[in-house]
Amino acid sequence: MPSVPITIICDTLEKKPLPIPAFHVCWDQGSSVCGARLQTLPVRVIQQALPTGDYALQGHEKNTLIERKASWRELSGNLLTTEGRRRFTACLVRLRSECSNPILFLEGDISSYAAPTRDCNPVAARDILLHTLLEHRVPLMTFPTGTPAQRRTAAEWVVSILHLNACYTPATP
Repeated sequence: MPSVPITIICDTLEKKPLPIPAFHVCWDQGSSVCGARLQTLPVRVIQQALPTGDYALQGHEKNTLIERKASWRELSGNLLTTEGRRRFTACLVRLRSECSNPILFLEGDISSYAAPTRDCNPVAARDILLHTLLEHRVPLMTFPTGTPAQRRTAAEWVVSILHLNACYTPATP
């Protein structure tokens, strides 16, 4: 039986999109956890304007949206300036209201966030970020993306998150 492709929507405003793989190797949920089988699904990527977020699974946009920030510097600007904070907070409000599983995806090695600059106090930015995400109930994911292999791995995780959230049904107690 041919595998049905999954379609990832990448927002048209993404300046440096993640290299989404052409195939997604994942757990076949028809198999048991202890005897897990894998399946390979074709992946299509389409560029489409998303009102909120940067990545979604077509047909499941109300389920999970991923908002990507390319760097700690970009995110700090969103947190530590009046206009940036207004826009960032509005984005989190939209994410939370438009889907059940919003995610903020931050590219980069988290250990690099500790270096203060003239424009950024990293301790203040970290704590303001965590406070803001807790306030809006949006989880944070970080991935090192300094090499092409790391960016590919981050893209694989994005596909997995979108696909599994679309397929997930909570166990009944």
